[in-house]
Amino acid sequence: ENWTSPVYWISTRNLVEPNLSSSVTENSRFMDFANVLRKRRSAGQRNGGQEQAKQHSLMSLVQNINLLYHIDPTKVDTPRSFDAGTPIATNYVGTTGQNTLCLLKDTLASEDRRRFLLPHLSAVLGIDDIAFDEREGMMRCTARNSFTEAETDVANLGLGVSRCLPIFVQGAAMDPPSTLMAEQPEAQIHPAAQLDLATFFADLWVKRGICSIIETHSGNILLRLRSLIALGSERSGLTPADVSIAYFDVHDGQTIVQNLDVDENGMVEYGLPLEFFGADIEEGLKLGAARYHRNQNHAEQAC
Repeated sequence: ENWTSPVYWISTRNLVEPNLSSSVTENSRFMDFANVLRKRRSAGQRNGGQEQAKQHSLMSLVQNINLLYHIDPTKVDTPRSFDAGTPIATNYVGTTGQNTLCLLKDTLASEDRRRFLLPHLSAVLGIDDIAFDEREGMMRCTARNSFTEAETDVANLGLGVSRCLPIFVQGAAMDPPSTLMAEQPEAQIHPAAQLDLATFFADLWVKRGICSIIETHSGNILLRLRSLIALGSERSGLTPADVSIAYFDVHDGQTIVQNLDVDENGMVEYGLPLEFFGADIEEGLKLGAARYHRNQNHAEQAC
């Protein structure tokens, strides 16, 4: 009530006046709060100026929330078909990607969005030649595996496709000044593909003006973004001002957030926290030390 509530993850579409109560949201506490303020305004309470300011702030918040498209790390498996007679009501794949194929079909109908989307699907997921075929009122989506050249239902192309496809489709379907929020987008894809996934997020900003908020455990995503910055804005379009890092860690039972900047050479201010980003280096040093000691023991035994 006093605007001191913490920020919650909110995933909502079409949350605009005058139909707040019928809007769909996954944050019931926010909806309860919004409806209370709306009812107070309708009742014409005292302190009209203060109440009007609250309503203006609420509507500004609602408008900004409507520009956020959040995708959960846990996504549904890609279906084999969907009802051809059910048009998608919004350009949102849903938090778990439940509307992905419907929105993919609509997105590919736009030549501009198609040209942006297909190269990234090929680079990260290894699929191309996407086609839709209607049979008995059901729409089936097929694609070709660019490695094996086998053509099959998108649903047969593995968990990596099911988990990543919603992110690509959502990004391609959006327009500025929308923001894509993706949790653990690297799930179920191999490390090399994670690098190309980072290029998708970079191109989403550079070519389409879509900002992304990424919650990730992948050092490779950050590594590719740093590399693109180091290439220079003339070659990659990405600048140090385009990337901001918030590193979350726990010390003495409290969550600490470090805000890290990237310079024009792709170097991270104050260095990367070794607890997370240096794990592969530490493991490599352990491997080297183990091999050294093993060779030393063999040499001593030979003597």
